[in-house]
Amino acid sequence: MKYFIHSLLACLLLPLSARSQSEVSILVGDSVCSIEPVTTQSEYKPGWKIVDIQTRGKSSRYLWGKHSRQFADDRQPAFILRTGQGKVNDFAVIRLKQKKEMRQFPSHNLIECGHRPIDLDLMDIVPQQEGVYRVRFRTPQQPGEYVILNMKSAPVNDMGDVKVYPFTILQ
Repeated sequence: MKYFIHSLLACLLLPLSARSQSEVSILVGDSVCSIEPVTTQSEYKPGWKIVDIQTRGKSSRYLWGKHSRQFADDRQPAFILRTGQGKVNDFAVIRLKQKKEMRQFPSHNLIECGHRPIDLDLMDIVPQQEGVYRVRFRTPQQPGEYVILNMKSAPVNDMGDVKVYPFTILQ
């Protein structure tokens, strides 16, 4: 009986805890597809040491894989954004560089990546309910790899990796 009560409470409280986290879905045709969050990966390449002079190393941030799993069917994709505890202005869109086996951020520092915040200047934002927004680009975007991320989210590890929501805009 005790196990049954704990199971019941876990089933009832799990949806409440999931609402406090952010979530991004993309509108493809008439359906809503949830974008699975992916954690970025960081790499540090040390510099050269020449006659007791150490050159600076280089850090890079990337997502493994050539493409994301979610494709947009339009050059102006629309999203459903659940902000959780944050605000819609905390989220931003970053375009990634495509490499042979990965998608690389323009800079290791997310603020220097040329991010475009989700605000009324670049996108149409329609509130659906409290903490849920429908977001659509106002202008057509270039084909390529993109991510949506919460710029104020806490890092996952000591390298500063964060959870992002990747998507691909096809030609």
